[in-house]
Amino acid sequence: MKRVILGQLGWAYDSEVYLPLSAGMLAAHCNADECFRAHYEIDPWLRFARGEPQAIVDGFAARDGSGPAVVGLSHYVWCQEINYAVLKLVRERWPHCTTVLGGPSTGDPDGAAEALLRAHSEVDVLVHGEGEAVFLDLIQKTAGGYWSRVAGISFLAGHDLAAPYIRTAPWPREKDLDRFPSPFLDGTFDRLLATPAGKEVKFAGVWEPDRGCPFACT
Repeated sequence: MKRVILGQLGWAYDSEVYLPLSAGMLAAHCNADECFRAHYEIDPWLRFARGEPQAIVDGFAARDGSGPAVVGLSHYVWCQEINYAVLKLVRERWPHCTTVLGGPSTGDPDGAAEALLRAHSEVDVLVHGEGEAVFLDLIQKTAGGYWSRVAGISFLAGHDLAAPYIRTAPWPREKDLDRFPSPFLDGTFDRLLATPAGKEVKFAGVWEPDRGCPFACT
């Protein structure tokens, strides 16, 4: 069984941290897929807090020292640098681990995303837009190397930073959000709260009533 690590490395506020909603949504959607469950398991400890990058990565190792098959992190302006630091250590320790960033700070796939990938060899794939369906499709096609068949992502077609930049077609916006399980209802967050790390903090729940942004950044 291949392991998947998901994280949303946020800040703690007076010992209170936010439940990692983005990571929880990805976990819930993937775990609802029978084919995914037959080959992968998502670590129930969704990484939710910042810390020393080395300590974070040490926590990714299984008891036998083996590493995860995939590490996916939510990428926002407030966690960009720690994400890069964590993924650099992942790349050094487990070179064959697939590293994925998704979120607003992945950049425009027709512009800044390419610069990000060329500047950060520790990042394999960027997910653009809504992530649940894209991330699941990406994982299912990673074993065969079929990233070019996954909509909504960008990557370099090779290990050389000078390799061609690939930006696939956008994944269509989801209109039926009921098809995505809630991590509050399906046990995803219950499993997180039952982990040793989850028992040590007080969580604040996050509820998002809509998706997307009504503003155009300039």
